[in-house]
Amino acid sequence: EVVLRFAGGLSLQGFVLDSTGRPLPRASVGIWEAVDPKDRDPAVRLVIAHEKTLADGSFRLEVTRPGRYRIV
Repeated sequence: EVVLRFAGGLSLQGFVLDSTGRPLPRASVGIWEAVDPKDRDPAVRLVIAHEKTLADGSFRLEVTRPGRYRIV
């Protein structure tokens, strides 16, 4: 587990690649807030940001409120 703390909002951007390094278009990338960080049941998580990657595998997610998040 990695904990990241920010004073304000968060902009997360990157690329999703396959095992050979090729971009994965339309891959799902999301940031979730857990009621209980140890609970992996999606029924108790709130979607904070969710996007599909572009043709080059890139994505950008924005989070504007403080909280504890899981990036999937």
